[in-house]
Amino acid sequence: NFMCTNLINFTVWETGQPSGKHNLKFWNESGTIECIRSRIELLVFHDFQGGRGDLAFLKFFFESALVLQEVVIVF
Repeated sequence: NFMCTNLINFTVWETGQPSGKHNLKFWNESGTIECIRSRIELLVFHDFQGGRGDLAFLKFFFESALVLQEVVIVF
């Protein structure tokens, strides 16, 4: 279960796997989380690297988060 909130703080951490492993297909197949779709207004993305995995996550999030108002990307 996810706790519903209006804010997500997302931080990238080293997994030892190629960053492209979590591509858009991966995120789309994971399905929509209702909280993301209907509650998240602010996304703070820490340690953004600009890799394929990061971009795929953002694309998935932008398409899923219907009430998203603000995104902060921290490099």
